Amino acid sequence: MPSRIEVTYFIKGYSVHRYLLSIGGMRCGACSAKVHSALSSLESVQVVEVDHERDLAFVSATAVLHKQEVQLNLSQAGDFSLKEMNADEEPSPPIGGVPLTTGESDSSPEEPPSQSLFPLFLIVGYIFTVTFLIAWSNSEWSMDSMMRHFMAGFFLVFSFFKFLDAPGFASAFKMYDPLAKAIPGWSWIYPYIELMLGVAYMMSWQPFATNVTTLVLMSVGGVGVLQSLLQKRTIRCACLGTALNLPMTKVTLVENGTMAAMAAFMLAGCAAPMLNAPLASLGIEDATSLQVSVMALDGDTYPDMGASDQENLMHGWTILQVCSLDQGPPSIQVLRALNSDIAQGHAGIPVDCFQPRHAVRIQSQDAVKEYLICFQCHNFQCWVDGSLVSSGSISNHSEEILNSAITSCAQDAPEES
Repeated sequence: MPSRIEVTYFIKGYSVHRYLLSIGGMRCGACSAKVHSALSSLESVQVVEVDHERDLAFVSATAVLHKQEVQLNLSQAGDFSLKEMNADEEPSPPIGGVPLTTGESDSSPEEPPSQSLFPLFLIVGYIFTVTFLIAWSNSEWSMDSMMRHFMAGFFLVFSFFKFLDAPGFASAFKMYDPLAKAIPGWSWIYPYIELMLGVAYMMSWQPFATNVTTLVLMSVGGVGVLQSLLQKRTIRCACLGTALNLPMTKVTLVENGTMAAMAAFMLAGCAAPMLNAPLASLGIEDATSLQVSVMALDGDTYPDMGASDQENLMHGWTILQVCSLDQGPPSIQVLRALNSDIAQGHAGIPVDCFQPRHAVRIQSQDAVKEYLICFQCHNFQCWVDGSLVSSGSISNHSEEILNSAITSCAQDAPEES
């Protein structure tokens, strides 16, 4: 009884052997990825297609394959068995949708139809729509804010799909990513890195480090995708894990390139708000020469308007801490956030209370303008040169920025001996 079954035909002068394998033990996408990796490791194998739902695999090789050799690789990959190994005498279309291949193909793979990329377009469309709705609800249309929210959604959603089948993703990712090939375990921790990047973008935490990390990862990933496309390898794209069978195409390259470009854009400061942009709600035409201070107030103590010691008071409210901001981006960030919150106002039911725990002082050559803010009640007062000139409702999106500025000042302050 011969231990091998083969069929030989010729493509562009090369002898190619094609086999249809029946494999037992495949139960999910992760099993499919393991079988694919095991068959791809055979030296002469050029094309591998796996369909775990039908327990089939299609292999194209430049040399004759032996059953014993195939079975050995499958058993080393897991609890898999080679039930049958038959010759495929006529070229047939891929059995599993998008073919998974290793090495160079003898012909250029056709660009898959747009239907196969529909899940990717749909997900990106959802993320873009949510980004638009966030900007609309906050009246914040700056490129920096919109890109930050888009990238947060991108990494959070894409990491979710990778976690659905972590083993399958790890196997597929190692097929083309340079870092996954070079660093053991990198493909296993990559979904966690994407998750942390998503959280960092959402919370605007350490933007410089976050954007640098994104730029490096997306650039390296883009290099791996480009190499696969240049080698005409029709492999599975692991961007959405293995839950969705997406092909590696130019769209994947554009995806990586766009994310890298957005990170570089924010790093270069191109997406930062213009320093001299007018702030209509604050009545400011040019904020570049203003001195801005953020203060923490004791909102629980009723104001003493007749107190003799006015240095520690702001319009009767006790000042707990004063943080003077540097001119430029630190001041602009606070002013833009405050301007946006006043412009948006509070959409809820008005509350007749005022216990300010935050204040912002804006000093120019002409006047001193002070905003006392009660985020709990969504109310504010505006004082100019010691006189109350206006009041109204305010949103609370700037509260986190003010708290962050106050906390940073407290950490930078020298300790008393």
